[in-house]
This record gives sequence, C-alpha cells and structure tokens, in this order.
Amino acid sequence: MPADQALPGSVVVVDPDGRLEPVADAIGTEFDDVRTVEQASAVAAVAGPVACVLVAHDPGSGDGGRIDGIDAIETVRDARADVPVGVYALDQDVMTVARLRDAGADVVIRVPPERSSLLARQIRALAGVVDDEPIQTQFQSFLEYYPNKVYLKDRFSRFVNVTRGRGFEGTGLDRQQVAGLTDYELYERPLADELFEEEQRLLETGESIVEKIEHFVEDGESRWVSTTKVPRYDSDGELLGLVGNVKDVTSIKRQERAMATLHEASRRLVRTTSPREVGQTAVEIATEMGGLPRARVDLFDVEAGGLRTVAETDGVDWDGQSFQHAAATRTPHYRTEAGEFVPVEIDEHDHRELKLPDGIGRVCGLRLPLGDHGVLGLDSGDGVIDPFTIELAHVLASNVEAALDRAEQERQLTAQSERLEEFAALSSHELRNRLQIALGTAGRARAEDDLDAIEEVIETLSRMDRLVSQLLTLARTGSVSRSTEAVALSGVAETAWGVTGTAEMTLVVEDDAVVTADRDALLEVFEMLFRTIVDTAGSEHVRVGTLPDGFVLEDDASAVEPAELFEPTHSDGQPEGDSIYLVSAIADAHGWDIEVEPSDCGGTRFAFHGVDIAHVQ
Repeated sequence: MPADQALPGSVVVVDPDGRLEPVADAIGTEFDDVRTVEQASAVAAVAGPVACVLVAHDPGSGDGGRIDGIDAIETVRDARADVPVGVYALDQDVMTVARLRDAGADVVIRVPPERSSLLARQIRALAGVVDDEPIQTQFQSFLEYYPNKVYLKDRFSRFVNVTRGRGFEGTGLDRQQVAGLTDYELYERPLADELFEEEQRLLETGESIVEKIEHFVEDGESRWVSTTKVPRYDSDGELLGLVGNVKDVTSIKRQERAMATLHEASRRLVRTTSPREVGQTAVEIATEMGGLPRARVDLFDVEAGGLRTVAETDGVDWDGQSFQHAAATRTPHYRTEAGEFVPVEIDEHDHRELKLPDGIGRVCGLRLPLGDHGVLGLDSGDGVIDPFTIELAHVLASNVEAALDRAEQERQLTAQSERLEEFAALSSHELRNRLQIALGTAGRARAEDDLDAIEEVIETLSRMDRLVSQLLTLARTGSVSRSTEAVALSGVAETAWGVTGTAEMTLVVEDDAVVTADRDALLEVFEMLFRTIVDTAGSEHVRVGTLPDGFVLEDDASAVEPAELFEPTHSDGQPEGDSIYLVSAIADAHGWDIEVEPSDCGGTRFAFHGVDIAHVQ
C-alpha cells in the first residue's frame, strides 16, 4: 500500500463557539498544522497554503444555538475559492448530508472524534490526497472475495465473469474456467433451457428478477436460493447483458419452515384437554420442528409429591436430575458439549440478535420450566442446537405452559360445574325437608293462633336462607366465606341441638374449645349431623368433644358405613347421605379432614382434623 501523501497546507477549522474543539483536537493528533478560527470570513487571513477548511453545521436542536453550515460554505468560497470546504454535521438527521452536499460541500463528515484515524482519512479525502483504489482493483477484489455467487453474462447468456462465491463448487471449475461457458456446460438440459429462455426474455423486455426464491434438492436435502437478475448497459445505454446474484437462503427458509411448523402445530395444543395430552402433543411438536429429535415433559404430581414423566421420546436415557434442578429453581438449564447443565436466566439472551449469554458456547440440550406445572426437556442427541432453534424452544415452552394453564382452568371450571349440579340436587332435598317443617309449623300456628309457632317458622326459614348462602358460596368458589371468627364449640353445638334435637336423646358436651371458622357454616355442620343422627333413630346420647387438632361428634346407635355417606345420593330415601356429603364439602372448604368410623359405644363417630382450635381449660 503506498504511503499517504502529506497535506499541501494547513487544516483550518471554523469553530464559532467551541463546539468543534474535540474534532479539532482529534485532527491535531494526526496532522501537524491544524488552525482554528471563529468566523468563516477569517479564513481569508490565514497565512500560508490551506489544504482544506472544515466548517460546522448545527440546526440548533441541542443545547447550543444554530450554526448555518451552508452560509459558512459560501463565505469560505468567497474568501478562498480554490480551497476544498467540508462540513462537520453536528445533528443526526441523515437527510442533512444530502442537503449539505447539494449546497456545495465537498465532503460531509459525522465521524466522532474518538475515531481519529477514520476522521483523518476523511480530512485527507477532503484535501484531495487520498489514493483511492483503481476501479479495476476494486472489481477484481470484489470478484475474488465476495462470498455469494455473482456473475456477469453477455447478451447471449455466456458467463463473462463470476465471483469465487459458492455456486459452482459442484462443477470442479474455478471462476476463471467458468468464464466463457454457458449454462448448458454447467447444468442438465432442462434447467439450462429454462435459464436461457428466462434471461433472453429479461434482455428483450428490460425487466428484472429480484430475490426470486428457488428450491432444489442436493444430496437428498432440500435447499433454497434467492436469485436476482438485472439487465446491464454501457455508458451510452447499449445493452451488454445481465448481472446476476445467487444467494443461498437455505438456513433462512428452514427457519421460516420451523416457525410455520411451530405455529401450525401449536394450534393442536389449543385442542388438548388434559395435562397428559398437552405433554404428548408438546413432544410431537418438538420432534417435528427439526433440530430437536428428543423431547420429554415432566409435570408435578401432587399425589407423588414430585415430578412425573407424562410424555417422552422412546429410547432416550434422560438425566432425571436435570429436570429436578430446573423445576426447583424455575430457571432454564442448558446442556453444554461437556454434558454439564448450566442455569441460564432468560433475560440474559439477546433475543433480537439470537445470541447466547456470555460463557455459554455450544448447546446440546435444554431444560425449560413450564411455570408451576413442570419442565420441558429437549435434546439434540450428538448435535448442537443453534440459537434460532433455542429461541423456538422457548416459544414452544411458553405455548405449552399456556396450554397447561388453560387445561387447569378448564378442570376447575368442570369441577365447579359438577359442584353446582351436585349441590343443586343435594340442597333441594335438604331445603325440601326444612320447607316441610316450616309449612307444618305454619299450619299449626294458623290453626291454634300460636305466635310461638310463627317464630319457629321464621327461624326455620332463616336457617334455609343461611344454608342457601353457604351452598352458593361452596358451589361457586369451592370454599366457604373468608369471614371466619372465633366460635365457641359448645355454643354452636347447643344452638344446633336446640333446632334438631328430641326429648328422647341427650346432648353431652364433654369439653369445650374455641374454633376458627365461619359460624354459619359450622352451625350447618352440626345441624346436618344432628339431623342425620335423629333421622336414623336409636341413639340415646350424642356426645361432642375435642381432639388435639379438631373436634368429634358421636352417637350410640347402630354404626353407618362411611362409604354410604360421602357420595351424593340425590335420593329421598337416603337423606343422611346427602347431609353428610354436604358436611364433607364444608369441611373440605375449611381445609379440614373428616373421618367417619364406628364409635366405642357402637354408634358412628365423626372426627374433624386439621382444625384451628384453642382448647378451653
């Protein structure tokens, strides 16, 4: 490379208020004679030869005022017409460059001062001492080093020059040997005919082909290229032939197909109805995308107390511990070539540039958490997962998580719907019994003009209203009212017994305690249990007591099989089954466990555990 010529004079920087001081300092590190003046008119007074002048232009959008570079150009031209004038543009509007060039600037510069060598190169260009490469050198270096296939053809469709870029590798010819050939020497007859006819049509019509995507099969694999062909002319407008560019876009098309496959396949996730089906569909989608031949989905199993595999690619020896780590930390883990699993925060990805986090080289496997549901495992086998496929994997994991959320919501809605149906049927029996009592009491009150009986009717109707409220809350939410309070166990038991008890039976409250519960719900529990005991008859004593973690209610009549009590019967013949089922629903809503077993005195014992209870001494 020839040495740079010395500047034929000084560099003069016109800087009215110091805004170009950093620029002048940077230029001064590269050139010996740099002078600064405040006004463009002062250029005329600069002693000695001047190589070039640099003026400022700033529309005043920043902190400083406006500096009109166009006026400065004209002033310098008037002072020294033979000196090249450049403009340093201090704004970032790209259109400024065109406006300043149109106004007569020889060079427009926006190179920051810290790029001093590049800035110096621009000053040399302004001064006219840069030895630019000859056109022939530029053209030859382009043909030699441009990575894609670019070619020139004459108007007969003969190659006159080509780049070294890929496109002729399979021919065994170098670019010099390709020159002078036609497509008939390079390709089979049908393809050569197609190319020749296409190019001759373009030359006749003057039309162009821009980025035409073409598909072909090479060594059994699908490949795609983007082809551009444009007629070319000499300086007089005479047709010379055409210039073409062929770029391999196989990786881009594969990415597009993978995205389309993921998008289309993800619709199948919308149609899944259970977590297991979601997992199976996710494994199918992963293996269809390409690049991820192995997949597995582990979901949390409440009964098992940990992860359980619901779907996986057959014949793969998975590292189960990696799923446990990803699930425990809720953090993606990547498997490196060395087999090590590395936790990776998803925010560390440069998703736009498809760059992996620092310190992560080649990735061979992924463990991606699925929210609170489990983990999606993906593996390439012996290959490497490229960054784009990793991005697709994260998209798939998000879709799977959303499908699992939806499946859980649908499960809850189904359960709620079933509760509504069950409670509607059950409550109809319970309310019918209470309504019959109220009607009977009302009839007696009317016949005997008994005001006390009217009060009994009002109390019965109030209990019916309370039951309806409890059932509606349970049916809609699966839980009781959150307005819990401290309730005396003995007080609730005695109140319920006053409504349901008979003279033939005796209530015994052996010890007392304070229970945290919804009072109306707890009252319903005791009323329904007492009514069940009364309806079955045979009991002489009904006992209420406490447990270390709850309370107990038992009688001394014949024992009732628990299996007969905890399923809804919807039957007038088995009202006790309906009542106890409702009791169990209220207990579940409080988070209590209920056990039904034979009592020591031969009857039935109802034990409630997991109760927030404070024992009274």
